[in-house]
Amino acid sequence: MSLLVRHPSRGGWCLVVSLLVACSVAPTESVVPPPARVRIEVMGGNGQVGDPGDSLALPIDIRVTDESGTPLAARRIVWVGANGLPTEDTTQTDPYGRTTVRFVLGDTPGASRLIARPVAATDSVMLDFVTRHDPSADPVIAFDPFLPLDLRTYDGSNETVHPDYVDTPRGSFLVVTPYPQGNRNFENPSFYGGLGSWRWRTPSGLRNPVVQPTGSSYLSDPDLVYNASTSEIWLYYRQVDEGNDIYLVRSTTGVKWSPPVLVVHAPRDQLVSPAVVRRSATEWLMWAVDAGAYGCSATSTKMTVRRSSDGISWGPPTDVTLSAGAPMPWHLDVQWIPSRNEYWGMYSAKPSGSCAPPAMMFARSPDGVAWVVNEAPVVVRGMNEQIADVVYRASFQYDATTDNLRLWISGAAGSGGVYSWHTVYERIRGATLFDGSARLTNPWTFTPSLPLLTEGP
Repeated sequence: MSLLVRHPSRGGWCLVVSLLVACSVAPTESVVPPPARVRIEVMGGNGQVGDPGDSLALPIDIRVTDESGTPLAARRIVWVGANGLPTEDTTQTDPYGRTTVRFVLGDTPGASRLIARPVAATDSVMLDFVTRHDPSADPVIAFDPFLPLDLRTYDGSNETVHPDYVDTPRGSFLVVTPYPQGNRNFENPSFYGGLGSWRWRTPSGLRNPVVQPTGSSYLSDPDLVYNASTSEIWLYYRQVDEGNDIYLVRSTTGVKWSPPVLVVHAPRDQLVSPAVVRRSATEWLMWAVDAGAYGCSATSTKMTVRRSSDGISWGPPTDVTLSAGAPMPWHLDVQWIPSRNEYWGMYSAKPSGSCAPPAMMFARSPDGVAWVVNEAPVVVRGMNEQIADVVYRASFQYDATTDNLRLWISGAAGSGGVYSWHTVYERIRGATLFDGSARLTNPWTFTPSLPLLTEGP
């Protein structure tokens, strides 16, 4: 048989002669086997945290087997990165089905991801990392402006209170409790990973809230601690019913949490806003506010401190002292500052008969028992529209290298007799805490714009 065909590149015509050497032979079909199912197990390197452009410290290590668990040797693995790049696009498994690659983080703070997919297989695995935010790049240096936190709450209101911050080798984390227009039924501790000082997201795989109350009780006052001995994040929180019960849940990733364990019990309103510091594996301290039998309506409160050798079994409370004439405390946070060899504390100043604090105070102590309180507050209500009427609870982190003090401050603004609750962020210089000229001179000469609160979060 002869065919006249056009040459694809030269544009001329060619005579092609072909010889039929066989007849009546059915055409054969090319059969492509379907992609194989495999199992991919992450052996190491997942969840690491680093600075922009860093090569992660640990290699990414995976193991590939067939569905029965037999290692698959000499399988080619394709690696694809997002906000970062693997050091090799493809690798090959060894006789044990193992292969590794290094990962270099991208320049954008936040989530980074690496996908490993065996060639000719339907399965893949995703590994997640965090590119750390550089706090020194924060735009806020002085009191104004404040930045509202980018937080999405499980109830959809995005109204929050009770922030607490912790820094760990895996990244920075924040816990808050939603409090939509003062509805305590939603006030359940919710956990977020940091994309920056004011940008936070629920970790992949976690469904907030972390815990919920039992019976007719409600929750409040979460506090985060990193336990270096166990590489765990410990979350303490308060359950309120006839009494005050402090519970503890623990997690290595922030996604899966242990069952709650009761660690401290006290009569109602006598253990408000626990603030826990781990000085070492055997030295733990817990400060709290004792509001007696009247809680929000109390005309006086005091601070106490408990001690523990393991963070679980706690001793009885001991009263602490504040500077003469200092405002009485309501909600508080405490940190140990190694560079200063002292404890720093922030507490909201409680008005008599109400729990709508107008200001946040700063205090220092060498031993956690005797505290010197600055005469003027760090923050007062009205400095930001989100905290126009109430300054409720703050968390903070101090960087001695840059003298940056980062603050996460919750409070409320009222309209038509209803409060909306929010958390804001600002950054100030630590030196301003000891400079009287940088403080407000007369913060107490104002009257509340709304009725005083007799119930609070």
